[in-house]
This record gives sequence, C-alpha cells and structure tokens, in this order.
Amino acid sequence: MTAWSIASYVDNIAAAAKAAYDIVLYTNVWLMEQHGWVRAGESYPSGGGVSKSTRYLQMVYPAPGFIAPDNYELDAKGFAEVCANYAREDNPFFMPETIGDPNMFRAIADYNCLGNFFFGVEVLCTPEGEIRPERRLLLTASGVPPRPLPFC
Repeated sequence: MTAWSIASYVDNIAAAAKAAYDIVLYTNVWLMEQHGWVRAGESYPSGGGVSKSTRYLQMVYPAPGFIAPDNYELDAKGFAEVCANYAREDNPFFMPETIGDPNMFRAIADYNCLGNFFFGVEVLCTPEGEIRPERRLLLTASGVPPRPLPFC
C-alpha cells in the first residue's frame, strides 16, 4: 500500500512537470540492498523503488521515465548486483549517486550506464586535503590532475 501511494503521488507530480517542461525525469532510489538493510520503514525508506519492486512501480508510475539507484556498494560484486538490478530494457540505467570508485567505469562498460554523479567527495580526500592514494588512478583517468583539490 505504501509503495502504491508513493508511486501514485510521484506519478502525478512527474506528469505535471512533463506537461509544463520537455524534460527527462527519473526517481532517485535509496537502496535496501546496501549495508544489510532488511526492514522497510525501519532501516531504509519504505515504498521506494528498491530492486524487488521496480517492475511494479514502473507500471504504477510511468511518468518519471526510469528509476535510478544510489549505488554506494564498495565491493565489485555488490556494485555489479545493483547495476544488474536496474540496467534492464525497461529501465534506462543512470546512477545519480555513487562513490568515487573505479567500479563506475564497469557500470558504463558492462551495464551501459548513461551517467553517474560522484557523491561523497569526502572519500576522495584525506583530512589533510590530499587525494587518497587509492583514488588517484580514478581521478587521473577522469582527467583530474593529481594535486590537492579545492573541495578537499
């Protein structure tokens, strides 16, 4: 019931937005899979587009277009599982939040990810404002020079 209520509400807002503006819309999802969360409403928000309900929600709210997960999985297997759950023919794959991690290149190459946005910039920097050694390769591959960054 919660999922249907939230989906209906989101669909009405998205339909109104699409009527006013010619824009692509998506819903951003806080995942249940991460951190071993298992109780809806208690350990993650209930009623959202978690992997086990995305197909149902897309029937209830077609206006937003697609469901996009926040993927903060650090291990490659967990990251790939999230990608596989959302990279489907009926759901264009986009990650609006992901940690600065080489896995995001796998999302693009292996799961046709349309794009992603670095969230959690604090994982890139040490408390002293230097780029963490394990993140240098990622930043270099992204074209960021290996020097202290203004946001660190």
